[in-house]
Amino acid sequence: MSIEGKLLEGLLTNFKNGQAAPFYIARAKSQDQIKEWEYTLISKFFNSNFDSLIENGHPDLLFITKGEKEKNYTVDDPSLEEFFRLLPYGPTKSTHRFFIIHEGHKLTERLLNKLLKTLEEPPKNTTIIINLPSEYKILETITSRAITITLPTHGNYQALEKLSDKKQFKEMLADKLEANGHSFKDSFKFLAGELGTQEYINSLKKKREEIPLVLSSIIDTLNESDANHQNQQLLLDEIQKVEEALIYHSFSNSGMYRLLTQLIV
Repeated sequence: MSIEGKLLEGLLTNFKNGQAAPFYIARAKSQDQIKEWEYTLISKFFNSNFDSLIENGHPDLLFITKGEKEKNYTVDDPSLEEFFRLLPYGPTKSTHRFFIIHEGHKLTERLLNKLLKTLEEPPKNTTIIINLPSEYKILETITSRAITITLPTHGNYQALEKLSDKKQFKEMLADKLEANGHSFKDSFKFLAGELGTQEYINSLKKKREEIPLVLSSIIDTLNESDANHQNQQLLLDEIQKVEEALIYHSFSNSGMYRLLTQLIV
């Protein structure tokens, strides 16, 4: 079993036995690697497909994400407001509940100090996980109260180091979509930064007939870009998974999210 797998199984055992710590910091070189590891953890704990958990929601699971247009989290960020509002309560449906904060390095010192107060008397059967890319640090008073999980570097999650410029890639993809006769306006809004990633995915779910053309255009653009062979193949594999889900009249929310974030966001 891999190191990541052992970490995962150890945590799951602690959660199920009521021995989990209230606060973790998950670190890795890539934000995508952290998310993938967390998605697997959550799916196994709730014994449910991750896409179904996102689609239907779960009262004991909350993802805190920064607003698309904001550089850092703000005090009045809706997801943070919900987090602090729900934090004092216990799980309602499961034996344990999770709050997962993405991009922890974008929490301001003011917000971290507010979080620090809650960690002094953490609620029972509750775990907070902060995602933190390995090149960033946060307040020592926060890290001293957390168990830090450092995920090993994994080839599947390395950034597209040789994809010269995501801005250039978006421009190439927009041109390819237009050349292929794609007329779905939300695709161009997304590429122009006028529509958030999850918002775009939600709009695609309502217009599934547009997805094959989007995927084929991404493939064409990848083939014309300077992405290295290894990462290119990994992305093509991700595209294949999304395509296979469509064949069975399903939609891979997490697969599409990973694909778009690795390529564009």
